[in-house]
Amino acid sequence: MTDELELQLLNQYAPNKERLAIRIAALKIIKKTIFCALKGIYVTIAEYGSLPLKTFLPEGDIDLTVVVPEYQGVNITEFILERVKAQFEYISILHPEYSISDLLEINAKIRLIKLRVCGIPVDISVNQLGGVRTLCFLEEIDRLFPDHFFKRCIIIAKVWAYYESRVLGSMQGLLSTYALEILVLYIINCFPESRTSPLHVLTTMINVLAEHDWENEIITCCGSMSASKYVLALQNCEHPEHKVDKSLKHPILSLVLLQNLQSEIGTNEGFIYPQLKLMNIIDPLDSANNLGKSVSVANFSKIQIAFKAASEVVKVYGVSSLFSKQFYKIHKIDAIVNEGSFEEDSNSYSDNNPNKEYLPSLSANIFRLKENLTLCKSILDPVYGTAYHFVNSGF
Repeated sequence: MTDELELQLLNQYAPNKERLAIRIAALKIIKKTIFCALKGIYVTIAEYGSLPLKTFLPEGDIDLTVVVPEYQGVNITEFILERVKAQFEYISILHPEYSISDLLEINAKIRLIKLRVCGIPVDISVNQLGGVRTLCFLEEIDRLFPDHFFKRCIIIAKVWAYYESRVLGSMQGLLSTYALEILVLYIINCFPESRTSPLHVLTTMINVLAEHDWENEIITCCGSMSASKYVLALQNCEHPEHKVDKSLKHPILSLVLLQNLQSEIGTNEGFIYPQLKLMNIIDPLDSANNLGKSVSVANFSKIQIAFKAASEVVKVYGVSSLFSKQFYKIHKIDAIVNEGSFEEDSNSYSDNNPNKEYLPSLSANIFRLKENLTLCKSILDPVYGTAYHFVNSGF
């Protein structure tokens, strides 16, 4: 039952060739527009987030950053974003078929441009390489498991968090996607009994977080620890993961492996004084970055209630009840099309897909950051073609 439910959810929500094709088409438009706006400037465009990781939902956005050299005395971010915004405004008039809309420049801590291209939300930033490092880290974690188990866990968790419990969405004061991904990694790494299936990982995460003491405990990918230990670790310029309980049994991500990944990929460590919030989930690449900072006071209680309610529902009605809204719809469609039997969708996420030439290998996308991060390159499968060229090739 759980295997069938997992396949149904992946067939319905995981990336497939149609969703990839739409995003690749949008990405070509975005990159061509940026390159036209920045003629004469050497730029590198790097995607990060759920698109290159291939864990996006149908409503998922495209995140990319424009990497340019820094010039002393010049606000390069403001200069780049103003030119890019003006170019998109021009292109939206010249090519209405691109469906460019909702163009905004956000003057937050991290300045960015938000817009829609071909109906897909897009975020464009400048020199924000933290997201690229995160992509590298998550790709390397996925390589530790067979059959992209980690990515399947992320997708299943996102389906529940976004569609069912409504606890996902940093812009709405809820959990960020990266916070949810680290929570998934925490469960897989610290609770080996959960590794039987993505649905078991989800139910374990729900049960653990329903009882978690958010007021006094910090979550890292290698275990939980007291808030006082966390603060002390940062004051001593130490990684908090090295201060968690050393009795962890059968970890997938050991402290030695984590240290090697941090050294290979690079970190954003500044060891500034930590900002403890209502939910404290620590970024493994930046010990002072609390991934729970997006959760508002009003939504904190909502998230707690969602986990507690889901935990009770699972105990009484089983795992399929977690997807009551979506599962009924999917099951009803399958009953009509397949006369009650389940057959794998030809566009499915599964590695057993007969149409593999249309479905890129999930392990193909990883950025290797070199000493000069502006020269980051990618290892990509042929399906992406020119859409993922990271240099101004003119398409």
